[in-house]
Amino acid sequence: VMFPSKTAAAMACGAAIIAMTGAGSPLRSLVERYDCGVWVDYRDVDGLVVALSNYSQNRPLLDHHKSRSRGAAEAEFSKERNLPRMMELLAPANDRALWTRTCRADGSS
Repeated sequence: VMFPSKTAAAMACGAAIIAMTGAGSPLRSLVERYDCGVWVDYRDVDGLVVALSNYSQNRPLLDHHKSRSRGAAEAEFSKERNLPRMMELLAPANDRALWTRTCRADGSS
């Protein structure tokens, strides 16, 4: 699942997330699963105003979402979690590159 890189960086810094996305967005699921922010439909300007207003008037809610955000980033974007998945995805390309280097080194095709 891909997210804008700024989302992962903001979460790693412990920022509460306002996810302005479509209803089926993986970012919405992430924010709701970890309770690290709020979701607002990307077409709902009034909803964005309400979300910002809620944070400005409810410091405990903002602090709660901020504290949950860092943990969500560690759980979702850590090297320990993602490196094995990346290696698995890159394995076919790595195998082909190794084969190409081996063939060139021994003169075979």
